[in-house]
Amino acid sequence: MSADRNGHRIFEQSGVVLTFPHGMEFDGLVAALDTIRRQVGRDEEYVNLHELIEANPFDGAHALMCVLQEQWGFILQNPDEDGEAHSIGVEVGPGQTVQVPWGEMVLPGIDGTVEVGGFVRNSKVFFRMSARVRRKYENVVLELVRKVKDKLATSSVYRGKALKIAKFTDRYDNLDSQMSPEFMGLAGNLPLVLNSDVEEAIDTCVTVPIANVIKARELGLSVRRGVLLYGPYGTGKSLLAYKIAAEAVKSGWTFIYVMRAKELAHARSFARQYQPAVIFVEDLDTVTEERDQNLYEEIARALDGVDGKDDEIMIVATTNRIRRIPELLLRPGRFDLKIGIGLPDSESVKKLLLIYGKGYLPEDIDLDIFSEMSPAVIREVIERILLAALKSGGLSTIHHDQVAAMAKRLNGELELGRHFEE
Repeated sequence: MSADRNGHRIFEQSGVVLTFPHGMEFDGLVAALDTIRRQVGRDEEYVNLHELIEANPFDGAHALMCVLQEQWGFILQNPDEDGEAHSIGVEVGPGQTVQVPWGEMVLPGIDGTVEVGGFVRNSKVFFRMSARVRRKYENVVLELVRKVKDKLATSSVYRGKALKIAKFTDRYDNLDSQMSPEFMGLAGNLPLVLNSDVEEAIDTCVTVPIANVIKARELGLSVRRGVLLYGPYGTGKSLLAYKIAAEAVKSGWTFIYVMRAKELAHARSFARQYQPAVIFVEDLDTVTEERDQNLYEEIARALDGVDGKDDEIMIVATTNRIRRIPELLLRPGRFDLKIGIGLPDSESVKKLLLIYGKGYLPEDIDLDIFSEMSPAVIREVIERILLAALKSGGLSTIHHDQVAAMAKRLNGELELGRHFEE
């Protein structure tokens, strides 16, 4: 230990220089040095950090990738034993996939490892970030977590998008009870023709609340609604998913398409992370195939939204057999509105003939030919007529009797749209 010209005592060891005030007693110097040594030793200790972020794990991993690229410009990861880096492909748009960090990795200049993945608690899925680093890097990791949360709030992959829900595969942390989203393509779908009264009911109770959510909030109107669409096969219930999805995305809502009603509870948990959201559930009556009272009650709780009375989540469900749906699911308060989508009226038939006939059908065609047909059957009749005309070499030769004969034959074959369940 030496002293400078002002009498301050200087301690130097291993490149570290410490200056102590003039007049400090020797015992005080020893105590200060011991404190410094303990602090240095403490900073070199390893600590374990764990953070659960309420977001889809794939969304969280994508946010982490963005933060790492912004902060360091690249991602440095530990390889597997076979030399492969820890990453997975995540879909970030229709047909667009990027590699994101998954599993264990190291960060530039930080002594230790960070591990990311999914975690499930009480049927809710989280993005998990864990780290084992020296204590002196603890704040660096905590700052990284904060930035990931900020990125999720402003640049989520899924918020405001149209998604289909599928289950996680085992290779993603074995979260086989959870969901992974796939993006829906909203272009190129079949045209949707509905009877005017049905279209008005759907616009009033579904699309208007979606398009005017901010004004609805100001007026104290709830956009948390349940709508059941019922009617025979082929009347356009499934096509409505794309109409509603387009309006939802346009208005900044997240649209979630669920093919299996038994997964409604999981879909609602996902929707809570990305609300306002619409959940569109196909074929609600299929839950009866499970013959599981516990499942019925789980779906009922999801319809009630007991875990989030202030959630902005709209549920739209379809069924071809409303009488098969357990009464438990149809009790008041679970579906605010039940809309029957029946066979097309004469005005709707005219629109369908114009759309699918492409101007080649005779003008004197009898609309009564199609009176017991769903839009799906009408489309098939017209397409077969056009194909037959192409085969015979003349679209201009189509006449009324040909259309009537094809309609009669096909209506007997398909038996679609014949039974409308009240």
